[in-house]
Amino acid sequence: MYEDVEVRYENTVSGVFLRRLNRFTAQVVVEGREETVHVKNTGRLGELLVSQAQVTLQRVNQPDRKTAYDLISVYRPGSGWVNIDSLAPNALVHQWLQAFGYDLIRPEYTYGESRIDFYMEQHGEKFLTEVKGCTLADPQHPGIGLFPDAPTERGVKHLHELAHAVKDGYHCSLLFVIQMNGIRSVLPNGAAQPGFQEALEAAQAAGVQVNCLCCRVAADRISVDTRVIMDLHHPEQVIFMNMCMVSDGQGNIVALDKVGRNYSGITFPGGHVEPGESFADAAVREVQEETGLTIRDPRLMGIYHWYRGAVHNVGYLYRSEHFTGTLKDSEEGHVFWISQEAYAAKKLARGMDKVLQIMNGEGFSECYFQDGVEKMY
Repeated sequence: MYEDVEVRYENTVSGVFLRRLNRFTAQVVVEGREETVHVKNTGRLGELLVSQAQVTLQRVNQPDRKTAYDLISVYRPGSGWVNIDSLAPNALVHQWLQAFGYDLIRPEYTYGESRIDFYMEQHGEKFLTEVKGCTLADPQHPGIGLFPDAPTERGVKHLHELAHAVKDGYHCSLLFVIQMNGIRSVLPNGAAQPGFQEALEAAQAAGVQVNCLCCRVAADRISVDTRVIMDLHHPEQVIFMNMCMVSDGQGNIVALDKVGRNYSGITFPGGHVEPGESFADAAVREVQEETGLTIRDPRLMGIYHWYRGAVHNVGYLYRSEHFTGTLKDSEEGHVFWISQEAYAAKKLARGMDKVLQIMNGEGFSECYFQDGVEKMY
């Protein structure tokens, strides 16, 4: 669902930031000489655009332009690359929305007295999504971003419009695209814009869904990693996932040799629960995407959950003996049939020995990973 949602920049070059001239331009050392470059973000970015910061620029082949480069990302020690391209969030969300099968996706839709970033239609229902890019990390709370980083009366107005649109029958959402690594949630920054927090809480209370798209950022690209549902009235942020053990009823199960930077090894197919999905439907979809098999009647066997920073990750564990189709590999890794005994002897991904116990109904239905220890219940 997320692996292809990416903005990649061509013709990039490294530079060293010197000073910001105004909202739109800055002085940067590029290939040994000072250049005036275009800053693709009118926010303050005071914690990022500091003297001698390492930056990435994109060459622009437009002879009539006054600047030959766009400043697209900044390296922040301890955090890594931060994408500051204000156009990137909408580009990512446009790609992301296309995966949900909407009948219509229309950017820049006029509602009331505002232009909302996206209007969608599906099965006669109407949807509105407003997008906000987040580039400010909370210095006191690791893993938390803050929005806005500068005054935005327009942002407050958008929230009021979305809350009103819910009453008009629209399904409305606000989507924070986090343009930094390691940030899993966004909180309102009342110091930058008084009234924004109150407007955000009122919008959510009215029925506006507030989500974050967490991203992976490199010098020349930004891609979506996962989605987090926010609840301002209950500050814990939760990511729902699933995993399914498919069995042929003769002692063999489907194994996935997972390929990934953060999680790899022998595991079961599974992934994230998407907006509007039931947990069981999400399991059916993930199995089909990762193995080519279509399962039915998945049985919930238990949960495996853990915290990553401030985010509670909850995985629902399913089992199914009913399927059609033929195994085929996916970008997630190689899939194959294997006996349970041989599976248990493989080099399993982290936590899979406990997952296997839950899947087999060996007296446990929950595993909680905390402080390096897996607790079974």
